[in-house]
Amino acid sequence: RLVGVANLSFWHGYDRLIAGLAAHTRSGASPKVTFDIAGGGTEFRKLHSMVVASGLKDTVKLLGPVHGAELDRLMASAHIGISSIGMHRLNVDTSNIKSREFCARGLPFCIAYPDRDFPEELPFVHHLPATDDPVDISALVAWYRRLRRKDARYPKTLRAYAEAHLTWRTKIAP
Repeated sequence: RLVGVANLSFWHGYDRLIAGLAAHTRSGASPKVTFDIAGGGTEFRKLHSMVVASGLKDTVKLLGPVHGAELDRLMASAHIGISSIGMHRLNVDTSNIKSREFCARGLPFCIAYPDRDFPEELPFVHHLPATDDPVDISALVAWYRRLRRKDARYPKTLRAYAEAHLTWRTKIAP
């Protein structure tokens, strides 16, 4: 179960994930993977049209804005967070707050941009290529399974990483 939370814009790249899910579903690959998208914004209609055209209404749920306890439940039920995977479309250097939120919640996540707080060697971050290519869902599932086998306590590992590297005190110290 994948989750994306955003004021939906083209740089979130969720279209890449929907295209990858369409290919994954057409191929009959397992396991079944679902994607919950919380948020509104300029890309909502485009993503909704993609979901309908791809026949993914049972796989991708566009939930609209979600807040409070409902958002907490949504995040707690997810296996992988999908951060911004289209930042290359903006051509900017960024530090995405969404990734930090996933990390603080103990949720492994995907990014597709260089982030100095999440170097490639961190096992709980899946670095996707910074392209417009569909996401390889089978590779994403394989990464998640390796993470679970390697570190059964990964939610605590992510939380500890966030506490050590991402607090206001840590970030403003320099």
